[in-house]
Amino acid sequence: METTIVPVTGTCTIWGDPHIDPFDNGIFGRPKVDALGIYSSGDYWLVKNDQIKIQARYGTTIYTPSNMSALLSLAFSGSWLWNDTLIIEPEEGEITYAGSPILTTFPAEFSNRISRLRYVPGEEHIDGVLKNYPVKMIQAFFTRNVRVTINRWPKHIDAIIQMPQQLGGQDGHCGNFNFDISDDSLEKVTSRVPLLPEESLFPKEEWVVSTSAAPMSMSKQASVADCDESIKLKALAACRETMAEEGEPDTVNKAMVRHACVFDYCFGGKDFVAEGVIVDHEAEVAASAAAAAEAALRRDGEMQ
Repeated sequence: METTIVPVTGTCTIWGDPHIDPFDNGIFGRPKVDALGIYSSGDYWLVKNDQIKIQARYGTTIYTPSNMSALLSLAFSGSWLWNDTLIIEPEEGEITYAGSPILTTFPAEFSNRISRLRYVPGEEHIDGVLKNYPVKMIQAFFTRNVRVTINRWPKHIDAIIQMPQQLGGQDGHCGNFNFDISDDSLEKVTSRVPLLPEESLFPKEEWVVSTSAAPMSMSKQASVADCDESIKLKALAACRETMAEEGEPDTVNKAMVRHACVFDYCFGGKDFVAEGVIVDHEAEVAASAAAAAEAALRRDGEMQ
């Protein structure tokens, strides 16, 4: 009897100030915990594997008050990309592959034997209060069943990474993908896989990389408790309205998204609220599609 082994596919989402929702969070329908909050600037691992290397560059922008960070750039490399490097920056930056600019017009498409990238308008679900927030989207498809969706804003980017568990293990801010969210805290991850200066995939002259195993932190890490009560009430109302406009049900698993949304409103402004809900909606759609594909493969395997 032939059997089909279907690897589990996970979704890691990076958005807003930024927040990170790791692969293991909510996997197999388990309740979600609060997303990781990044209070640092520098280059860090999102996914570190023998063949797949994905790094994030966090830093401040004019829209990130109180010295808080946003996702400024993503870098992809490793043997799965023939050791070339793909770097994606915000609209005011550029996109390069093996050192050469790509996707320099909009819309546009780039492909080779191991990857395909589409630079297209954002999904049609950006409506209601989100209609004033049009976004340019990059859809990237790679070997090893890795898919990445990137919302490219003027000053920062948001990202959704979908991939199966990798042979040989993996780690980084997206977690170690072992189905246990309890060991994916920011402190544990950063101590396990610090990004050394010589490992950075980004141009060295543009950034000073932290060599510390512990995340570079603000003098005081902000929390929703630090938000002025009147602003917090406005934040709750704005987040509920925005999530309703986007068609997001107010379920237990949405508590994580709502908490991150309130944080973004308090410390990043209303723009981050709309952007964050857009990304969350896209992550939900992507995860549902991946689950449906896995179920179909399992059914096919059982029928053989």
